[in-house]
Formats: sequence, C-alpha cells, structure tokens
Amino acid sequence: MPESSTGDSSQRGMGSDKSRRPGFKRRLFLGLCTLGALVLAHMWYSGSHVDNRAVTISELKSGSVTQIISWDRDNTAVQLSQLANLPADDLWRVVTDQGRFDEFMPYVRTTTVSEGPGGTFIEKQVLDLPYASYDVELGISLSEKGNVRTARWEQRKGTLLFNQGAWVVESHGDRSLLRYQVAAHLSGVPQWASNYAMTRRLGRLLDAVEKRVRDLRQSEPGYFK
Repeated sequence: MPESSTGDSSQRGMGSDKSRRPGFKRRLFLGLCTLGALVLAHMWYSGSHVDNRAVTISELKSGSVTQIISWDRDNTAVQLSQLANLPADDLWRVVTDQGRFDEFMPYVRTTTVSEGPGGTFIEKQVLDLPYASYDVELGISLSEKGNVRTARWEQRKGTLLFNQGAWVVESHGDRSLLRYQVAAHLSGVPQWASNYAMTRRLGRLLDAVEKRVRDLRQSEPGYFK
C-alpha cells in the first residue's frame, strides 16, 4: 500500500508539470510579441518623428544631435549636427573634395568628379552600404550665405529610388558646426525604416571628416593653404 501511494503521488506531480508547460510557453510567446511590438514602435517613432527646431551651439557642447527634418514637400531627411574644434575652412575643403572621398569616407568604394553645367559638379560613386552596393551619379551645387556654406547633392542616376542631401559647415570662431543631411529611399523599405537605419551610422561620416582634416595636416601640410 505505501508503494502504491508513492507512485500515485509521483504521477500526479508529473502531470502537474506537464499541465504548466503550455501556460509558460504561451506567456513567453506573448512576452516576446510585446517586446517586439515595443521595439518596432520605437523604431517607427525614431524614424518618422519630425523635429525641425534649430539646434544651438550650447546643445552641441554635450554631444552630437540627430533629428528627422522635413525635406522638400513630400520627404523627410536625417540630420546629424556636431560641434568640431576645427576651422570651418579646413572642414569645407575636405567635404568639397569629393574626388578623394574613397580615401577616407565610410561606405564609398570609388568616386570620380567632373565639372557640370552652371558651376555644378558631377560625382559618380560606388557605395558599399550595409545592405547592398549601389552605383550613383550625383549633381552637386555649392552655396554660401553668411557664415554657412552648403554642398548639396541630388541623384541624377542610380539604383536608389531617391537620394538627396547636403554637407553644411557653419563657422563659429575657432570652432565649427558640421552637419550632414540625407534623404534616401530604398526599394521595398518604408521611409521611417530607412531613416532609423541611417541614424545609427551617420556619426561615422562626421567623425571621418574630422579625422581626415587632422590626418592631412600631418601627411599633406600644404593641402589647406
């Protein structure tokens, strides 16, 4: 009799464990779904929330600022602003020397530049982006207004559905505000998803420009004269 009683108790315990497993799996599945939905909502908000306010120099003293800004009528762009302890003339020299971007700029495999109509330039690039490689041809125009200089590009040919942007350099005494703006559409990818992906990588571009200035001061002392 005691042996029979022990066996029945063991079987009841095993049955209880089995009955609890489906409930645990269900809770785990629901928890993962909730987490995924929260992550997706964060990505959507980060990639679609437009913030057109002007970033101040005092804000940038504590670090770079990334924003989603309005671009033309129907598009948005990612804008990254950073305060650089470098002269504006040196930064401008580097960001307008597109023919040498393949020497230091992330994602640029090859680049060539020729003169275009009306004082513009034509730049042809092969870009090795994290998700694919692209051939693009860009029209580049340069402008200056007060202490702000802008090198704006627009895709003329290429495999990207839409590709526009600008390098902006503002002079502030012995420091400069360096800004990168890009509006790009990829086939089959929502605009907010493209924006979110770009916000994770643009810092590399601005850091590369600043490093390029410092490297050229050492390797080519006459470059900035």
